[in-house]
Amino acid sequence: MRVTTPGATAAPPTPETTPPQAVAFDFFGTLGHWEPGTVGSPAQVLYDAAPDRARIDTVHLVDLVEGKNGTVQRDTPVTAAAYARWEEDSWRAAACYAHVPVTPALIEELRAVLDARRLELYEDVRPALRTLHEHHIPWVLCSNASPDVEGKLHTLLGPELRPRGCVVSWRVGARKPHPRMFTTVLDELAPLTAAKTLFIGDRYDCDIAGPRTHGFRTALLDRDGRAALRDTERAATTVWSDLRPLTELVRRHSTTPATS
Repeated sequence: MRVTTPGATAAPPTPETTPPQAVAFDFFGTLGHWEPGTVGSPAQVLYDAAPDRARIDTVHLVDLVEGKNGTVQRDTPVTAAAYARWEEDSWRAAACYAHVPVTPALIEELRAVLDARRLELYEDVRPALRTLHEHHIPWVLCSNASPDVEGKLHTLLGPELRPRGCVVSWRVGARKPHPRMFTTVLDELAPLTAAKTLFIGDRYDCDIAGPRTHGFRTALLDRDGRAALRDTERAATTVWSDLRPLTELVRRHSTTPATS
């Protein structure tokens, strides 16, 4: 289930005339996707199991499942186990909303659909990251993701293309668009500033509106052409269908000689 929730109208984007000095990437829908033919969303599982789908607001269901709207993990300290409990609490709330009985089997199914072993990278990801590497442009991951996803990304990329840092919700204790996610990105990229960093992702609320409040340049990655944007938002947003514009931008304008 791919649902994009529009946020508040944003300021016009920075013209893409110079390459960024750093990049922050979302993961799901931006760098990675689930194996074809598999369900990768607990929201989809709950929607399919709901006895009355007509009454379900799918945007609200996704928000409940994913704990969006800037929620912060209540457990201290932040650990993988605490994050898993927090995640399960959100699933229970979403199941209640959808009138789906919460059973151990359901929780197990919801956890199974997020098995990171089924994650793959989009074909344009490695060329884009290789270009950043060649031009000495650091990048970080900023994702509402679990420890398994972080580990899988490192395995897929290998040591040469790995990010400078992984700003993931289980480690930070918050989820985009909570400000803590974006301030942590800046901590990872210091001394580079938000104005020098391009934030790329596929959700307007999490990856465009949120980062802009902290001064990031942004680009919405709309791979399937189905991003739900108001006219004013679309007019004020740089929208790409893949990562080739990033590669071309860096190669065309960068003054840093590429390494062999």
